[in-house]
Amino acid sequence: MTKPTPPGWYPDMSDSRGLERYWNGSAWEDRFRRKGSLDELTSRPPKETTARRPLPQKPPPSGKATVITLVVIVALIGFMAASCLGGGDEDQTRPSDSTSEQGSTQSSSDLIGTRKLVEQTCRDAVKNRLKSPSSAEFSGIETTQENDAGTKWTVEGSVDSENTFGASIRNTFTCSSTYDIASETASTNVTRMSEN
Repeated sequence: MTKPTPPGWYPDMSDSRGLERYWNGSAWEDRFRRKGSLDELTSRPPKETTARRPLPQKPPPSGKATVITLVVIVALIGFMAASCLGGGDEDQTRPSDSTSEQGSTQSSSDLIGTRKLVEQTCRDAVKNRLKSPSSAEFSGIETTQENDAGTKWTVEGSVDSENTFGASIRNTFTCSSTYDIASETASTNVTRMSEN
C-alpha cells in the first residue's frame, strides 16, 4: 500500500509558470502561490498566451553604448538622405546591368574583397622578381582605387628580402592592377621596383 501524500504546497503541473497549488491530503484546493512565496494568490492568474516564461530584462545600455548607437543611427539617416537627395534626375540605385569601364560597378563589400585580391597579386608579382621570395616581408602597403567601377588599382609599398649573399635589402615597388568583374580575377604588373 502506498503512503498518502501529506498536505502542503506542491508544483502545479497544469501550469508552466512556476505556481504552486495546495494539496489538503486528499484533493487539490483552489489555493495558489508563486513558488517559494509565503503569500497566497486570491485566485489562479490567467495563463499567458505562450508557454514560455518572460526573459529577464537586460539592464539599460551604458552611456558609451548609447552614444555609439546614436552615432550609427545618425550616420544611417545621413547616408539615406544623401542617397535620396543627392542624385537629381540620375537613378541612384544603379541597376545590375548598368555598365562602366569594364562591366557593372561593385558594391563596397565587393570592393574590399577586390582590394585584398589586387594586393595579393601585387605581392606575388613582386616575389617573382626577388632572389629569395620566401624571405619576403612586406610593409607600408598602400592601395588606391583609380576609378569608380573598382577595375583599376595602384598598389605601393616596400619589401625586405635576402639577396644572393643572404643580406637583407629593402625594395620599394609600385604595381598597376586591372580587375575583371565578370571573371573576378586581377592581372597585375610591377611598374616600378627599386632598391633603397
